[in-house]
Amino acid sequence: LILVNVFALIGNFVFTLLARVVIFVWKAKLVRFNGATQEDADGADATWVSMLVIYINLLFICLLPIWAVPGVGLLTPGEFYAAAAVYSLQVGSLAAFSRSLLEALTPPDCKSEFFSFFEISGKGTSFLGPLVFTTFNELFGSVRWGIFAILIFLFLGMIILACVRPTKGVADAQAFHLTEEIVVEVRLRQETSK
Repeated sequence: LILVNVFALIGNFVFTLLARVVIFVWKAKLVRFNGATQEDADGADATWVSMLVIYINLLFICLLPIWAVPGVGLLTPGEFYAAAAVYSLQVGSLAAFSRSLLEALTPPDCKSEFFSFFEISGKGTSFLGPLVFTTFNELFGSVRWGIFAILIFLFLGMIILACVRPTKGVADAQAFHLTEEIVVEVRLRQETSK
């Protein structure tokens, strides 16, 4: 458990550093080669970088269930420790960058509502992983196939993430103002009740 936490911290640091380097290079490219001003470069869409890091993490995490298939790997204790290290390197930054992406796509007036829904949906669906794991374990008689079944959730996450359009999402989030929407709705109700 301590090993997992240490590698999660290291993974978060490494991928944050990687993201900062990518953003720096991206801004330099915009200014130098595309003739953009520094203000335009500062507004460069960092949510794309977050999505890139999330995809990299998901791809590495997808390797672990494949590695667990019978006859492929995870035969020695050293391999289990290596798998735990690779997994925790990815999970640490995956959690941080998913929250960063959510923050960018959330309207300014609705941060608490969106993050509450994010946490509740995570806790509310936490039974699905063990359910699928146990079902595959019972059907195929091996814990390794149960681990392999986790790929279902990873691929579903990748498909959903592929549907996200961060540039449009950030623009829509900034344009949405909850208080104005409520005021307009209240006025409409008052007018219709007269």
